[in-house]
Amino acid sequence: MPAVSICVPTYNGAAYLRECLDSALSQTFEDFELLIIDDASSDDTVAIAAEYSRADSRVRLCENPTNLGLVGNWNRCIDLARGEWLKFLFQDDRLDRHCLARMLMARVAGILLVVCQRTVLFDPSAPAELRHIYSRYVAKHNLSQRFPGSAVISAQSFSERMVDYPLANCIGEPIATMIHRDAFRLYGTFHPYLIQLVDWEYQARVAVQTGLCYVDEPLATFRVHGASSTAVSMSSCMRSSTRRLIGQSARPLHDAGRESIFTAVSSTPSSALNYWLSRITRFQNGEKLPSGIPSSYGRRRLVESNAG
Repeated sequence: MPAVSICVPTYNGAAYLRECLDSALSQTFEDFELLIIDDASSDDTVAIAAEYSRADSRVRLCENPTNLGLVGNWNRCIDLARGEWLKFLFQDDRLDRHCLARMLMARVAGILLVVCQRTVLFDPSAPAELRHIYSRYVAKHNLSQRFPGSAVISAQSFSERMVDYPLANCIGEPIATMIHRDAFRLYGTFHPYLIQLVDWEYQARVAVQTGLCYVDEPLATFRVHGASSTAVSMSSCMRSSTRRLIGQSARPLHDAGRESIFTAVSSTPSSALNYWLSRITRFQNGEKLPSGIPSSYGRRRLVESNAG
């Protein structure tokens, strides 16, 4: 079993794929497999991946017979990965050559999630408004801001912050994470029915259980371009929902409601996370979310349901 599976889910990603794969193969830590799973691409993605597979025994190429979609292919990576830790690397992105080594050095026994800073690279095709919104969001919501100076963030501390900012992804995209395979056994895989915040929901699902280790150093580069899934997702709600997401996620609950809900989150966080999952689902469906605390009846039901 390799120590790490670098998982590259691909779909029509020929444009930046060589840069992506070269960054993976240049790692100073060498005990890894590079798993490429293609989701029925129609461009040169498979040909490029096959070239790398023939040249390096660490590269393994798998092809889905039919298109599984974005999240389906992420979960296919989980199914086929052989490593103890999984490191997602998307076809447009790249890793610093010390990424695996630094993230593995940060591990703490019992914590199944390691996170690093990432650099956001805007392709010339990224619209100016998208650049502004995304840059503002990343500057506002990140682990360095939420937990300054913390290399280890406990499950309790993370749960407490999640109560305050349930929709604010302070971890980042999957490229900023390394996840132990036990997390998928214990807490499941990526939610297949979410349109937005899929990565945040899963990362939070693990963090409220085990906490996380944080490397306050940019070890990955996340590219945003006009055709990227991030750009498509954010563009669809750029003038309304995205601004609402930034505004609501920046507005914490009132203290009374926060303490009541935190009791539930900290006692059985996996069940309490269903509350935040319902908020994410309502957000992606375009519903207006309440800015204040739930009613006392709703808070009592939340606590009672988690106690059971």
